Amino acid sequence: MQIHDCEICLDRWRCEGDDQICCLPCGHLFGFSCINKCIPQSEDEVSAKCPKCRMPFRSRDVRKIYGSPVTVLDEDLLDVNLHL
Repeated sequence: MQIHDCEICLDRWRCEGDDQICCLPCGHLFGFSCINKCIPQSEDEVSAKCPKCRMPFRSRDVRKIYGSPVTVLDEDLLDVNLHL
């Protein structure tokens, strides 16, 4: 698993669509379709729990993250690339 993979399905996050990256109130990130599967499908305000830390959340708490694709580099690799 890499830093840009959903911890539920291990697929890469996307900037749009079903696999769009989203954030829970606890700060953990998942693909939108994966986290939606964790939310009980009922009319009442039953909370789901973050798959990672178990903090309760509601469907209205899920926030899609919008932005351009970002590449995270290891600082050591970044230093090597800057000196080339």
